Amino acid sequence: MKTLDQATAARRVYRLKIWLRVLYSLMGCMFLAIGSLFVFLTGQGTQGPPALLLWVVFFGLGGYMLAYALRVRVVLEGNRITVRGAFRERSAEDADLEGFRTVRSRNGSYTQLVLKGGAGSISIPSSLDTDDEYRAWMQAIPDLDERDRTALLEQIKQDTELGGSEAERVAALGTAKSLSYLLTGVSVLAAVAVNFGKGSLLTPAAVTLMLAPWAALSMVFRSPLLYTLFKKKSDPRAEMSYPLLIAGFGLLFHLGAIHFISIRPLLPYAILAGLVLIAACYGPASRSPNRGTLFAVFFLAAMYSYSAVAVADSSLDKSAGASYSTQVLGHHITEGRSTTYSLLVAPWGPVATPENVSVPSSVYRSTAIGDTVCPELHPGLLRAPWFRLAPCSSPVQ
Repeated sequence: MKTLDQATAARRVYRLKIWLRVLYSLMGCMFLAIGSLFVFLTGQGTQGPPALLLWVVFFGLGGYMLAYALRVRVVLEGNRITVRGAFRERSAEDADLEGFRTVRSRNGSYTQLVLKGGAGSISIPSSLDTDDEYRAWMQAIPDLDERDRTALLEQIKQDTELGGSEAERVAALGTAKSLSYLLTGVSVLAAVAVNFGKGSLLTPAAVTLMLAPWAALSMVFRSPLLYTLFKKKSDPRAEMSYPLLIAGFGLLFHLGAIHFISIRPLLPYAILAGLVLIAACYGPASRSPNRGTLFAVFFLAAMYSYSAVAVADSSLDKSAGASYSTQVLGHHITEGRSTTYSLLVAPWGPVATPENVSVPSSVYRSTAIGDTVCPELHPGLLRAPWFRLAPCSSPVQ
């Protein structure tokens, strides 16, 4: 650790940039005003727990944003740093710091000071109004991301299994990155084919998309020095989590027009696939400095495992379907991040009550209330019966 010169001994205070302080203050006042208006309109205690929960949300958000705008600051005094958040303050001497990391999240990035001996970390916002003295203080602290990157590159250069010479081993890392791009590109093409392709293209595309995450995981476990999951930006290895992300969303989107009489037969397969996927991803994810990575693993594993099993049951089912007919009782459109078109249809076959069924926009626009539509029911490859809904004049594809 470098020794700081005497110029840094003076006490220096760094706060959020002024436009952010104004923004957070305005937002805090807005939430407090909404909470106060809600209290005035509902009256204390007259609306029960739901109203109390809304009061807590509005006043809690408003209070936090005001506190964040008014209290957040970093104080440098000699070799000591003090970081004050909205409600908490922590201090450390530079001799107590192992180094710093740059943590990137969905909302941006921030600096994380890592304390020695596993004593935790101190987070510093990235939006401080800093100066040259602050930057000089930070430069005196080891960059742990760069240290890890250098150590990984050195391991790659020394691993004889990756090549006979240092140049060949470094070239193996470049090849690994090219293969990761190739697998990601194949996953994207398969997702497009699954959702927009027809006929003989659908089955191989679905199988490719279902297998892509497992291919990525096999590469991670076979060559952990070349491939990883959920890596930091400074990590020189090839990123292999994108096939899982693409496969999960691509398969789930494909299920939009497929309906199951019951998903219960699929649950054992989905749970098993999800547990295996979580176990495979847990190691790399647990080493990520981003606290949301483990949550992302559970989310992606759940989405992929259900989608893959459901697509296997339906799209890979080549059995002849049983045709039924039923009447359209109503229709409606649900708008949000995406638009869903639904028809309310009368009971038919195994469906004993009227049911809302989502359909492609083309089917929705060509169908009126009172029309007859024809579900075609299939037994399912994994014994979970499924169907699609289409006008009787159009064959189900």
